[in-house]
Amino acid sequence: LMFPFEPKRTVPGFENYPRQSLFAYNGNIKMGILPLLFFQNGHTYFTQKLHERRNIVPYVVHATYQYGDGALFPFGKRQRMREAGLWQMDGEEYTAGRFLAVSWAGATRPEFRETMDVDSRVATRHHFDEDKYRRKTVRNLLAMAHLLNRTLIMPRMLCYVDHMWKEMRAGRFAGAYSMSLPFDCPMDYVFDLQRFFENAPPQLNFREPEFLNRLPPDLEQSRAFVHVVPRGQALEDPSLPAAVVRGGRKVPASAAHSGMTASQVLQHLDKYKDVRVLELSKAVDAFCGWDTPSENKWFDNLVRHPMRKKWEFKYMETGQEAQPKYKYWVPYPEFEWMNGFDDVEELTTAYRWPECSKRA
Repeated sequence: LMFPFEPKRTVPGFENYPRQSLFAYNGNIKMGILPLLFFQNGHTYFTQKLHERRNIVPYVVHATYQYGDGALFPFGKRQRMREAGLWQMDGEEYTAGRFLAVSWAGATRPEFRETMDVDSRVATRHHFDEDKYRRKTVRNLLAMAHLLNRTLIMPRMLCYVDHMWKEMRAGRFAGAYSMSLPFDCPMDYVFDLQRFFENAPPQLNFREPEFLNRLPPDLEQSRAFVHVVPRGQALEDPSLPAAVVRGGRKVPASAAHSGMTASQVLQHLDKYKDVRVLELSKAVDAFCGWDTPSENKWFDNLVRHPMRKKWEFKYMETGQEAQPKYKYWVPYPEFEWMNGFDDVEELTTAYRWPECSKRA
């Protein structure tokens, strides 16, 4: 039995956030509704970034509203915590070895802000364009990391629409209509996360995007940068900076051509084998596959399922301004919807890609 009690009473430290107090269990237990600003769920913290917008440090973060848990382990919860810098259980082995990354700027298409009243269908088309760029970037980085015996640092990931099965308007979930688009989206929003962990081969090993911005000193002091430039541009082009600034220090930079085959990746990039963190300016057009069809087919099969993601986009913008009517998980006809992402292009078709068709 529960009934209202002292509805205007506040908790010390939360005087500006009045919440209702309740008695339960025949009046033997007093309960209060915790303020969401300080006891955040997975959406308000990891997606809306409410703590950053309000400049506060919450007491508790719940790893809810995520899509990456598996049958053997809550991979999605751990990954969300890692991405936010909240996971403290990784040992020294997590920063051991050598790593491959792409620059923050080269990880995404040129970013632009959606308006607060953007049509969800327009925002979703922008989201699909970004996703095609991202999948090709990740595919190429996984391949080159394997060739160079490095661990991939995932690129920054942008989402132009939220990930929810109901009440979506202007690309945003109900209650979050003020959030900015695009936003840095969690990996479980765009990839089948558990397939990167559950019985996964070592070629799929990776680190979260923010790992690149939180390097320990031994990694920070062992970095190199490679400008990936179009074929036809001289590698000694004086317009290419000889160094870039990372972590407050200058990192030496060189250049390599886009559209490299596996043997060319080893030829141009394996010379950095003594460098712990190798960063490419971009990767979307950097790789054109292995040197044999069988190797390309092997890698295509390796990444096909982990890089898939089923995501149905359902909107309230239908032209009739229908009110939200739905049953749990079952969309009513009033909602317009689009199916999710296409599979990444396979390396067996690389000969048709513009960056590969005229490679040297």
